[in-house]
Amino acid sequence: MMSRFMDWTLLALYTFSALSALFMLVSQITYLKERIKSGVVSAFLLAMLFFLFSYALSMGIMLWISLTELLGIINEVLEELQKAAWLTAQLAAALGLLLLSIQTYKKRYDAFIHFKKIRKRKDD
Repeated sequence: MMSRFMDWTLLALYTFSALSALFMLVSQITYLKERIKSGVVSAFLLAMLFFLFSYALSMGIMLWISLTELLGIINEVLEELQKAAWLTAQLAAALGLLLLSIQTYKKRYDAFIHFKKIRKRKDD
């Protein structure tokens, strides 16, 4: 009985985490578009958004895995597919954390990526 309660509680927490991460991502779209349009985007912002997307994906996959287990609709093929999806999401999250860790270690919060070419003056 307690195990079932914990399973459903985890399901609720995975749902909350996935929705919260998606909310934060969607909330940043306008700002990110403005930065891209200006031609300069913070590398730290991009790494943070990449990690947040990976985290949301991880929670979505865990939600999918939990639901199939709770509803008893798991089979060998589905389980392999879920493991592959989980591995992919975890690799992406680890990469995002690595990028953020490197920038934090180097204290490079002010690193920017420039998307527009710098135009040369006519008299050069």
